[in-house]
Amino acid sequence: MQLSKLGSIALLLLSVTGVASARETILVLDDCDPRDSGWSEIGGCTLEKGDVSVAEFNALLPEGHPAWRFEPAYLKIEKGDKLSVVNRGGRLHTFTEVEDFGGGFIPQLNPPGSEPAPECLDQAIVDASTLQPGARLKFQEDEAGLELYQCCLHPWMRMAIRVKSGEDDDEDSAKERDSEHSSDTVHWQQRTFE
Repeated sequence: MQLSKLGSIALLLLSVTGVASARETILVLDDCDPRDSGWSEIGGCTLEKGDVSVAEFNALLPEGHPAWRFEPAYLKIEKGDKLSVVNRGGRLHTFTEVEDFGGGFIPQLNPPGSEPAPECLDQAIVDASTLQPGARLKFQEDEAGLELYQCCLHPWMRMAIRVKSGEDDDEDSAKERDSEHSSDTVHWQQRTFE
């Protein structure tokens, strides 16, 4: 009995810290309101229940509505772990690997002054990373370091995956990649909210 309690606690701690098992699921989420006819004019909403109207969604631009997100937003995995990305939202999204976070391909949804991530302007990359509602994308990370993903439609939907080598965690390359993105971190810390 004591051993099963310890096992349950260990599983809970793994879930809380974002450390992945050999197969991890990443959720792509939104909360569009299917009763709002405004969504049908811009691609529809396939959710049975949702609470965000088009007016509410637009009111939170350009920062973006927090219901539109990847969950978790940060994940630690071992090199070679298999991942599955599932669109549980009611709208079309992408789960696109990018070199650096940037805007998407819809200018009205980008923060002022932001440039689209180059990957979001490459139709082949966008097509390969597009997830219809209910769709699943499976992949495996084979390179150690920090990998960045964003939605090219809703660029505030962002995720970082720390891929450990399993040996020494290749600290030098992880530090190097982290320093490459330090300006992104500073940018977000300097944002002001009205």
